[in-house]
Amino acid sequence: MLPRGAGQSTPEEAAEALEKLKQMLNDEDRLYELAEAEHYRWNAFQRSEGYRGATLEQAETYAAQTKGSHIYRRAKLHAAICDWEALPQIAERFDKKMIEYDMAMIRRIPDIIGGADFIVKRI
Repeated sequence: MLPRGAGQSTPEEAAEALEKLKQMLNDEDRLYELAEAEHYRWNAFQRSEGYRGATLEQAETYAAQTKGSHIYRRAKLHAAICDWEALPQIAERFDKKMIEYDMAMIRRIPDIIGGADFIVKRI
C-alpha cells in the first residue's frame, strides 16, 4: 500500500487535468462521440429500471393516448431507448432535443468534477 499522497496529483496538476478535459470537450467530433456513449449509458440505466424501448409506431400510438408523450410510464416503454442512429427520427417526431440533451450532459462533466474534491493519480 502506498503512503497517503504518494502518486497523487498536486492541486495544480488536478486543475491542469480538468482544463485538458474542458479543451477536449470543445472538439465537436469528440463531444458527439461522448454524447453517443452517454446515450447508451442512459439506455442501460433505463433498462435497469425496467423500461423497454418502443418502436416509433408504438410511441405514436401511446402518444395519442397520453397527451403527446414519448414515454408510456405504466407500460415502462420509452421511445428514446433506441440505437443512436434512430434517435434523430424519434427526437424529430416528438419535437425533443434528445441529442442536444446527451451533449449537455457531457458538457457538465467538468463542472461536476470541478465541484468535487478529486485527485489525479498516475497509473
